[in-house]
Amino acid sequence: MTTDASNLEQKYASNKTEYMANQTMYGLVQCTRDLIAEDCKRCLESYVASAIESKPNCSDQLGARIMGPNCYIRYELYSFNVATYTANLPSPPLPLPPPSTQPVPAVSPKNELRSVHYFLQGNVETNVELILHPNAEYQVFDLDTLRKATYNFSEKNKLGQGGFGPVYKGTLPNGENMAVKRLCGSSAQGLRELKNEVQFLAKLKHKNLVQLIGCCIQNKEHILCYEFLPNGSLDKILFSTNYNSIL
Repeated sequence: MTTDASNLEQKYASNKTEYMANQTMYGLVQCTRDLIAEDCKRCLESYVASAIESKPNCSDQLGARIMGPNCYIRYELYSFNVATYTANLPSPPLPLPPPSTQPVPAVSPKNELRSVHYFLQGNVETNVELILHPNAEYQVFDLDTLRKATYNFSEKNKLGQGGFGPVYKGTLPNGENMAVKRLCGSSAQGLRELKNEVQFLAKLKHKNLVQLIGCCIQNKEHILCYEFLPNGSLDKILFSTNYNSIL
């Protein structure tokens, strides 16, 4: 369907296929019409990969929906009028200026809007929903970029252990340092924690608060990237004997 949608003028395709005995899988994919075929197909294929990689750890998953600013995918084990349904995607944006010739870092564009829903047996929706707000200033990092930045989450780069997972020092190719929190727990729990922190921190801007730089959801990894504090956190300064000279 991704190829069909990208080559059609309406940038939309739907289909159904036999999933298991007496079960049919229904699906649709859609792009905004301003996208060229190559970009539409790339966007849809990346969302399909995200749906597969980030699905909850359960064998009875029935479907998923992922919606972004320019493309949308959905599949279910029940008919949702795929022949007539179209997602309410935003209108095509105004023409952009000529692209820069400078190298582009290995991260997705800032301010990407993405909503992910997962459905389990009996059409009961889980509480897993990730929404990256379009007005927030953060990046969506590629997992390989974060592995390289932390030397594959090396113990030598480990800064500490938080309530939801270890934190590592990461260095991007441009020399920027950041704190990389690798969330642990089940896929559903990890997505919930990531959602809560992204939605909370992305709205906050204050000189005395650590800033969210970005996040990553890939290969069942759920990672948050924060501003790096070379002197550690405030509680470390207040309660550690090593920092008495500072006080």
